[in-house]
Amino acid sequence: MQDARGLKKSVGRWGMKVLREATLRHERKVRLGVGLEAQAAIAYFMVARPIRARLGLGACKVAVTSGAPVSLETFVFFRALGVDLRQLYGQPETAGAACAHQAGDTPPETVGTPLYETQVRISTVGEIEIKAPQVFSGYFKDQALTQERFTQDGFFKTGDSGFFDRKGRLVVLGDLKQLFELQDGTRLAPEVLENRLKSSPYIREAVVIGHGRSFISALIEVDPASTQRWARKAGIGFTSYQSLAAREEVYQLISKEIARILPATPDSLRVRRFAVLPKELHPDDGEVTRSHKVRRGVITERYAPLIEAIYAGVAFAKVTLPIRYAEGQGGLEAVVRISDLPAQTFPQRQP
Repeated sequence: MQDARGLKKSVGRWGMKVLREATLRHERKVRLGVGLEAQAAIAYFMVARPIRARLGLGACKVAVTSGAPVSLETFVFFRALGVDLRQLYGQPETAGAACAHQAGDTPPETVGTPLYETQVRISTVGEIEIKAPQVFSGYFKDQALTQERFTQDGFFKTGDSGFFDRKGRLVVLGDLKQLFELQDGTRLAPEVLENRLKSSPYIREAVVIGHGRSFISALIEVDPASTQRWARKAGIGFTSYQSLAAREEVYQLISKEIARILPATPDSLRVRRFAVLPKELHPDDGEVTRSHKVRRGVITERYAPLIEAIYAGVAFAKVTLPIRYAEGQGGLEAVVRISDLPAQTFPQRQP
């Protein structure tokens, strides 16, 4: 769709806008109206059906996602295509599932209600605890860890934070250990912002920083394929990921993407400064797992000079990073640009 031109691109943009609006209203139980309903029917035939077929989802009846919480933008995109996407929450210790969306009740911010004979509660510290027949009995030959992960009344401590909405559906915020608190006392689950930022086609990974700080910042790994394609179409020269990531035009692109994705974030939760990482995050370098989950501790340690520079208010920072090659260990030295996000791009909600 991004590479399309002329009428095809216009129809694609119109169709997805209509379908997203119709999907959001449907999820919020808001009446569509005759006009929007008619437009959505046409948009589905002209836009959604071809995209579903291209993705190999033409015959898909139900799709399930689990693991990290899915961003609102990603969830709505697939629902707008007519895919019955539902979220599921669980862990290996709970045999995979504890909560799931039910048919016709799939609010994107939640992971649904507890399954049959499954008890889910929130502890005093905000931790999700589960008791059910499918919960495991303990860790193999590790009684100490088993006792640590279970309460006295038999509930398994998941290590995740969350809460229930007014209709008893679970909202997962993320890993309890990764929750951080700003200087003003505001608590934040960084995964929520990170997942939203990653809905941009130009952002492959985002690491939100802010624990004990006065404001929130972000380290951005741009998506090589889509960003390189965008740069070629714009006539922007580059020779490598590092040279592309350092371009002023790329910083302007990412700034616009952040403003588009987070248009009405409260001031205390606004990303105020960001930097584009000079290299791709790679499992061989220990920065992400094989399933591409960020190792936050490694990133904050490795990019400590850059993070300190962000909060010192300077415009550039020098970093030295280890890189593992097939021939052995190497290194990368780079001067990384730091950019401010204009406050006026984040209109505040009125009370």
